[in-house]
Amino acid sequence: MSYQIKRTPYFRRMFNNSRRNGQLQRLREEYERIQEFNDHTIELKMRQVRLKRLFREIEDINESPSPITMNATAATRRQPQLLLPMTPEALQAQQRRERVEALERARELGQEMSRRNAEL
Repeated sequence: MSYQIKRTPYFRRMFNNSRRNGQLQRLREEYERIQEFNDHTIELKMRQVRLKRLFREIEDINESPSPITMNATAATRRQPQLLLPMTPEALQAQQRRERVEALERARELGQEMSRRNAEL
């Protein structure tokens, strides 16, 4: 043991240690709180980005008169067409059906995102 430790009364050493431990504990709690806040902020930002993308797709679907202007993600999700030629009426009906299905999926996804946001 060093001379300083031997010379310092026991209770003063205990007080100094507890004060130091208290400061460390406060710093640790502050760090955890900031980390939690950062995680929460990142999650919210990611949700906002997803919702913006979703609403952009919905607007594209609503504004596009035909599926020719569909974006790449919708085109990849599309079912492979049969080799039989379709009449214009059947083609329009299929396009309308695809748009309605996409809108339903988008609405369900929006509701799910809203529900998750409400949980926080």
